[in-house]
Formats: sequence, structure tokens, C-alpha cells
Amino acid sequence: MLQYEELRIRVRPVGPSHCLVAVSGPACALGVITVDGAPAAFRARWDRLVEADLGLAPMGERHTAEQLRELGRDVYALLFGGAGQGGGAGGVGEAGSCLAAALELAQRLRPPRGLRLRFDLPPHLRELPLEALCAPAGLPQQSLALGPGYSLARSLPGGPLGRRLPDPADEPSLIRLVVACASPAGSGPALRVDTEVAALRHELPEVAVRTTVVERATRERLEAALGAHGDLPTAVLLIAHGTYDEDLGKGVVHLETDRGGVDPVPADLLSGILLKAPGCASPSSTSVPEPTVRAATACTPSRSPGSRRRWSAGACPRSSPCAAGSATCRRAASARNS
Repeated sequence: MLQYEELRIRVRPVGPSHCLVAVSGPACALGVITVDGAPAAFRARWDRLVEADLGLAPMGERHTAEQLRELGRDVYALLFGGAGQGGGAGGVGEAGSCLAAALELAQRLRPPRGLRLRFDLPPHLRELPLEALCAPAGLPQQSLALGPGYSLARSLPGGPLGRRLPDPADEPSLIRLVVACASPAGSGPALRVDTEVAALRHELPEVAVRTTVVERATRERLEAALGAHGDLPTAVLLIAHGTYDEDLGKGVVHLETDRGGVDPVPADLLSGILLKAPGCASPSSTSVPEPTVRAATACTPSRSPGSRRRWSAGACPRSSPCAAGSATCRRAASARNS
């Protein structure tokens, strides 16, 4: 498993429309950015692209992939410098230049390591679609979430300071785990589903985790399972084969059809199933009081011994206090192919 060096990116407000950006880790930098109404505008663009890619809104004259790269570069320019942010020596442009330097230092280690970018953002910037981050056209990083050497992570606030244990009157915390299993004939070697599920049940305490297993998972069965008990914080584990479709340019997960055949589900469509499930309402909605985390993983053989392919889709984490008093994402859908 690839290990990571961590580059921590802390953003703190220093005025009505300015924030200090401090980068520390394998490389260091410091700068000031101008924010104004950018986070809400970027989130609105992200939501429109998700709707268009799922066929729920008109795509327009330009492909969503092109618009996503443009959005990612605008977010990159806001955080790390670029058009409209000034850059220059000692400015935020230096923060952007240290990304490549930090990755180079991490890859020089033996064994080589990747670079995890951990963002610690103030509340008014947490709507930024960091998952879309894309470097300017002249830089090699491009879409950071898809780069095999990068990992993106958010730091979210925990419960009240000084309160580590629950009070006697607190309701017990409970997380729902939906395990969707699909191993149709023709999708690849048979998966050891029973062994994995048994290991999960053995390791996870029943008092804290309610596990629901969806066998021979189809799109309809997965949607039905997600719709049940949508009031609980939920994690989704997908045990299935996956491939990278060169023609589509995206990852594909092999679910099952009603007759047991292979149903190739593209990453963005799987993301849409997770995003649209009950319990994935926006933070402003009062119909679902609990936050929900949707995540899926799938594996496929590498093309060569040293190669790894990853793909992700449709993640938009937002912080909100959950029943346990911690903070997590209300809406997140991601898939990784490793």
C-alpha cells in the first residue's frame, strides 16, 4: 500500500474578505488570498456540473469534463495563486509552486511515497469543491484527485473542546454500514464475499455499527438499501470488480443485472445513485437531521506491476455535527480503483 507524506494547508480569515494560507510539511509557503463570494459560486458551478453529468440538467455547448477542469483551475488559482491572485515571490503563487517540490521530495524517499494534501478550511470556505482541484495547463499535476501520486483530504472540526466521553443521558451513537456485493459471471475472478463480510461482522461492534448486506447487488437493490434508515450516518462498502474504460475515460464498477449478468456502471452514474439517495440532503435541509457519508471501493488488476489507476466521482463533503458529536460530510460520493 502506498504511504504518504502530508502537506498541510491551513486557511484562516484575517479580515472581511482576506485569508491567510499557510502550507507546511515537505515544503513550506505563506500567502494571503482574497475570497469574497467565490466559495458559494464555485459550489453552485459544481452542483450544476453534477446535475448535467447525471442527465438531470442540460449539458450546454461545452462538455462537463472541460467545465470541470476550468472550475478546478479557478479553485486552484484561489487557493494557490494564479490569474487574479497576484502570486509572485512570497505570495500565494509560492504556495502553489511548493506542491511539485513536496511531491518530488516524497518520491525521493525509499520506498517512494505519495503526497497527501490535507486542507484545514474555515467554515465559510468549506463549500469549496476541492475534489475538482486542477493545476494550470502549464503544470504537470492537472487533476489532483486523479493523480496516482496525490491524495486529497479535509480536516473537519470535532465535538466541543474538553468533551471526549459521552454523558450518561446521551443517546448511543450508531453508524449504518451498507455492504453491497456483486460478482457476476464474466466480471473477473470470483470474489470471496462471504469471507470479507464475516471479517467485517467480526471486527465491527454491533452496538456501534448496523450492517446491512446487499447480495447480488443491482442498481435497484443498492438504491433500495440506501433508502432504508436514511436517518443514520451511513457508509457504503462496495465489494465488486472494477475496470477503467478507455473509451469512456472513466472508471466502471461491475454490478449485476436481474438475471445475473454484468452491469457496467460508470463512476459518475454510481456517484449519482449515492448522491440522490435519501439522507443526502443539503445542509440547509431540515428533513434529514443526520449527516451521511457515501463511499465505495472497487479493485481491478493493474496494467503493469508498477502502475495504479484511481478514479473518483461526485464528492462534495460538507461539515455538520452528527449524532456522536463529531463532524463529517453530509454529501460525499467517491470511488477509487486501486
